[in-house]
Amino acid sequence: MEMRYTMNAKRASANKLSKRKDRNKVKQAFHANDNKQTTNSSLAERLQKVNDHFMNR
Repeated sequence: MEMRYTMNAKRASANKLSKRKDRNKVKQAFHANDNKQTTNSSLAERLQKVNDHFMNR
């Protein structure tokens, strides 16, 4: 949670906290390896498409 807001606020409102950002941070921390693997495969797919494009010319 956004600690600075909760520490400085007289009354912390849960509506003002960004739950989506916190959820995304947790997902990125636990699934960082999965994201790297997909980028490598997508890079390989893009290279294959480029090779096929120039092979047909």
